[in-house]
Amino acid sequence: EAVRIMEAPEPSDDVLEEAGIDRAAALALVYDDDERNIRAALTARRLNPRLRLVIRLYNRKLGQHLEELLDQAAAVAMPGIDPGLLDASTTVLSDADTAAPALAATALTGSSKIIQAEGLLLRAAERPPPRPGEHADPGLCTLALLSSTTNDPAGAEGSDSSGDEAPQLLPDERAVADATGRGTVVLEAISRADPARPATRMGGRGAPLAQIFSRRLRWSALGFALAAVALVIASLLTTEDTALHSAYLTVLDLLGMNDPAEGASPARQIIQILSGIAGLLLLPLLIAAVLEAFGTLRTASSLRRPPRGLGGHVVLLGLGKIGTRVLVRLRELDIPVVVVEEDPEARGIPLARSLHVPTVIGDVTQEGVLEAAKIYRARALLAL
Repeated sequence: EAVRIMEAPEPSDDVLEEAGIDRAAALALVYDDDERNIRAALTARRLNPRLRLVIRLYNRKLGQHLEELLDQAAAVAMPGIDPGLLDASTTVLSDADTAAPALAATALTGSSKIIQAEGLLLRAAERPPPRPGEHADPGLCTLALLSSTTNDPAGAEGSDSSGDEAPQLLPDERAVADATGRGTVVLEAISRADPARPATRMGGRGAPLAQIFSRRLRWSALGFALAAVALVIASLLTTEDTALHSAYLTVLDLLGMNDPAEGASPARQIIQILSGIAGLLLLPLLIAAVLEAFGTLRTASSLRRPPRGLGGHVVLLGLGKIGTRVLVRLRELDIPVVVVEEDPEARGIPLARSLHVPTVIGDVTQEGVLEAAKIYRARALLAL
């Protein structure tokens, strides 16, 4: 069917009526002018309350209010409308909203040919015929059975319109189960490249123990605790004291609060000396813990630096409007990100701080900035 093209300076009532707005199923408004899009959307909703509207709007907060207003207008014009249909009657998107999913998918998979649905990024992936003894990854569902088979990888046995192994779109579960050894096109969700590796927690509220105290300090505290337990066990085995009394004496010896064990058995005296030596290590450990905790709390509101050993992450250059939306999208997918931003007052800096995303402040053209972002171990670079 031929595409009809109309030329008009403004989407007025007469222009929309001439375009058949009263019979249309949907209307997409993509003018660069927000005011023009708003006026056209209100006019179209008045002329056709059942019309599905997709509106481009730069101001996201204004877009949220406009979406609520248009949904309310549709609900008033059509009492008893299904809530699902009402929710889908109006969609307001900004440039960043439309660009962020494709940019995030490109960084993860190298392709922008994706579908966004229910907060997921989906793509169609071709699976070759499995070899004997192998099982092909079924993905989320099978979209098509291909003509290629294990015995005929080129698909010469079945063409698009003939043959026993012709391609089949949207096969049911029985057809998929019977079609062993055939190539398939499956729907899969885009996620991190290495699903076996646990996700790195880079956001969220609160400060877990691992973020407050360094690994070296945690290992030192564990070593001291094990030494104290060993001293309690040694005291229990070499004396006739109860477990509770042995632990009590060991704690006093560690803190230097116990009297010298004069007249006691040699084993008790040796344990007291060892406890005193171990107790000397307690004070530096407590001081280090206090200093590290104070430093962590002092820098809790500052930007996080890229941690050592970070790899497989995405380096994001720029935290403008689109860069901020891409950052949110990548974090929703649990993808580790390192941000590089020249302006410390950029609009996305507060978001990066709240998500605890590692951030490097500096000009990307200067030497050492990309190195600080661990670019040599990154999986992708997004320059926005």
